[in-house]
Amino acid sequence: MDTYGSHEGYLFYLHTCSPAEAKRLWRESIKKEWGHRCAYCGSDVELTLDHIIPQAKGGTNHTSNVLCCCRKCNGD
Repeated sequence: MDTYGSHEGYLFYLHTCSPAEAKRLWRESIKKEWGHRCAYCGSDVELTLDHIIPQAKGGTNHTSNVLCCCRKCNGD
């Protein structure tokens, strides 16, 4: 059962493992959803997460607002 991307799934893992482990699972599920490739250039090196709408401009941490990208593209 892949529930990482849902609010309920995140809360389930938050209660059944440490907060750090729950966050790691959430981050890994986003990278898996993007095929462990950068959404911008397709690289598979130094992958990070990027907010589509930046948090500074009201973006959330919801999975629909986060994508997988390489460190270089995230910095650009």
